[in-house]
Amino acid sequence: MASEQNILILKLDEFIRKFYKNQLIKGLLYTSGLLVAAFLFLVIAEYFAEFGTTTRTILFYSFLATSSFVLFKYIAIPVLKAPGFLKSAVEALGGNVDRMIIKEEYHFGGYAKKDASLISFCEKFYNETQIRIEPVYTGKLFFAVNDMINSGYFKQGDKINLIHTGGIYPFSN
Repeated sequence: MASEQNILILKLDEFIRKFYKNQLIKGLLYTSGLLVAAFLFLVIAEYFAEFGTTTRTILFYSFLATSSFVLFKYIAIPVLKAPGFLKSAVEALGGNVDRMIIKEEYHFGGYAKKDASLISFCEKFYNETQIRIEPVYTGKLFFAVNDMINSGYFKQGDKINLIHTGGIYPFSN
């Protein structure tokens, strides 16, 4: 019985590692695609608009600044209650965790776990925006960012981009 349980745990662990490896690759592809799309937009705009030197310089440095921010600063909100897992997964893929801030305190007990405050937040979010969010991925991400905003983690005027890598499904209590 114990060996069957160990086998199940090992297979589950293997599945979770593959899943998050695929999620990291997917995020990298999305980020690369967005940067290439932004670059192509600027090149096409320059071709048709024939901007002056000052405008081209501003566009070029704006693109570099945006690209460097996207490529060099991440705040990750894992939904698993597995301290250090995301960091080790990123390192195993050759990623640089020095550029990441991992906020592990928003897992609400682990994958698919929720409490009254998270459910209340998801319902309040829907009532205010008419956008449904579920408590497995999206709710935890938005809850974390909302909490970080309210606690002063971000400075006034900071730009926040949320990259959602989970699914969304109809949510009801």
